Amino acid sequence: MNEYLPELTTSGAGALGRFFPGNKEKLLYGFFENYHAENTRKKLYYDLEQFGNFLKDHFPGLTLLEVDHDHIIAFKNYLDQHPDPHGRKERLYTKESVNRKFSSLSSFYLYLGRRGLLKSNPLQFVKRHHCDPENRTGDLSDLEVKRLFQQVDVQTLAGKMHLAMLLVFLNTGMRHSELRFLKKKNFFCLESFWVLRFLTKGEKERTTPLDPKCRQALEDYLVAREKETEELKPMDYLFAPTRNRSAHSKAQEKGLKGPLASSTIDEIIKKYVRMAGITRKLSPHSLRSTAIGSLLENGVDLGEVSEWIGHSNVNTTKRYSKRVTTLEKSPGLRMNLFKEDSNNN
Repeated sequence: MNEYLPELTTSGAGALGRFFPGNKEKLLYGFFENYHAENTRKKLYYDLEQFGNFLKDHFPGLTLLEVDHDHIIAFKNYLDQHPDPHGRKERLYTKESVNRKFSSLSSFYLYLGRRGLLKSNPLQFVKRHHCDPENRTGDLSDLEVKRLFQQVDVQTLAGKMHLAMLLVFLNTGMRHSELRFLKKKNFFCLESFWVLRFLTKGEKERTTPLDPKCRQALEDYLVAREKETEELKPMDYLFAPTRNRSAHSKAQEKGLKGPLASSTIDEIIKKYVRMAGITRKLSPHSLRSTAIGSLLENGVDLGEVSEWIGHSNVNTTKRYSKRVTTLEKSPGLRMNLFKEDSNNN
């Protein structure tokens, strides 16, 4: 059972169950159990709780099952006019953030409809914000990637793990939450290729072959880790904390067998970005962006990259393109129609 589910049926603050009539709050268990990624569940929970609190403040007594199109529009207008409490001071929600919240609500009401609890989906005719598909995502140049690798001390267990982590991010383009919950069983040989198999956003299974350098870094890390601890089991997390391994308290042992904290992964990336002398703000997602942008820059077909990375829409993939269209590369200058035929002098 996910750690966020037990509070759903309590009457405490923040419990989603208070927005449901009678014992219908049990439906929430079924909805959240459709999603295995912790980060996805977190966002869904936060978005639904925010919507529930909006209804409580502006439409007292209304439950989540009684929402119609007008309530959804009112919530959209509210988000467009109020600052994001998790953003910069006085900064409004971005269009992408609002769209994500509506994606959460849409999934939830689609689920309720399939359970036969709604006559119609209140989000069916709600228009989402248009977001510029050409909006560039922060990434690293090839030179910056090399500088990043040069900062890692591979003589230590932590360094070996950090190098393997950086290479996995860049070799697979996987998301922060996907890397965090990788297990040893997800790393194996398939048809003479070493691969990583994992669940992506939307609960899709993805199998990605690894570059020999990435595979070697992973093997070096796992061998070093087993020397310092014990033989890893298939269900052990691929990346785990390395600090205080000499301690023997049960609490510490449990923590060292669990996955890395999200904040730890963020700090690892920031550490090497800082050491490499890169001053702009980057995150684990920047490594995903770098992987996608590098493929596009080297001429790999957009549709092929989109399928490989797991995007349902190629316009999403286009945001990561680092390629700049110049005049001399314009398609209009490459037509055979206007080329002189050497046979017709």
